[in-house]
Amino acid sequence: MSLAHQAMALEGAYVGGAVGYNKTDDQKFDYAGESTTVAQPSGVLQLPLLPNSGIGATNEYKDAEMFQVLLGYSFASGLRPEFELAYRKSEPDDILGSQGQSLDTTGVKLTTTSGMANLWYDLFPSWSIHPYVGGGIGFARFKLNKQPTDRVTIGPTTTVPVADICAAQSCEGPRKADDASLAYQLGAGIRWDVLDYLAVGLDYRYVVAGDAQFYNFKDQPETYLKSDYKAQSLLLSASYYFDRPAPVAPVPVAPVAVTAPAAPVDADGDGVPDDMDKCPGTAAGVQVDDKGCPLPP
Repeated sequence: MSLAHQAMALEGAYVGGAVGYNKTDDQKFDYAGESTTVAQPSGVLQLPLLPNSGIGATNEYKDAEMFQVLLGYSFASGLRPEFELAYRKSEPDDILGSQGQSLDTTGVKLTTTSGMANLWYDLFPSWSIHPYVGGGIGFARFKLNKQPTDRVTIGPTTTVPVADICAAQSCEGPRKADDASLAYQLGAGIRWDVLDYLAVGLDYRYVVAGDAQFYNFKDQPETYLKSDYKAQSLLLSASYYFDRPAPVAPVPVAPVAVTAPAAPVDADGDGVPDDMDKCPGTAAGVQVDDKGCPLPP
């Protein structure tokens, strides 16, 4: 197929997939929840007291992989509705506490699974290489594992070191939590119809999700961390089209009729056509020359 003007070949339903890199923006976890008092047990060991406001931690993420599964339909007009299921993994490069100090990143991981209903528009649908723009809306589900915080305070006793208390109690914050929120994305890219059933693309996505609430503090369940989510992704995609373009039938060429030449008129039957006969009306049986005149005896 040519790289420029051609009839739109890749129309109809398709399935596809994509792989690439995901960069999650710095994520700030704030304390929230009901301000209730934790009843302290008798004895030396005290329960952690978790504040309900302020910064719990700020995660700075490194690049990580992501994957997509796609199902869509291409119209000749260039509109392309699509459903997308994506999986993103984020691991912190550094975690900062409320005072800017580094916290332990061991085992910390945020995974995001999202489902989006997208609408893309191919700018030049009649070309085999065509850029596109668009966006989508859907839901994102987050799973947070072993997120540390540094805002844990201890009860009124100071006779036992904090390390001893944290050995007996959950002082690190939520070890595992998950939540879902509304999400949307903007995107752009360029696609190339390399075959009559295959398109490949280079795709960019910017996804934003609302506040997610991560509960599961062991000793103060009314306190939770909340945070929004933003990420940018760069992907390589491939789409397989079920419909094949109809073959273009050659235009039939009408056969040229061959007309046999008309027989020359020879009124006197002497074998010389009338238009060359200098002696018309020669009697039958008389021998004539090439001009139709009788030969001398």
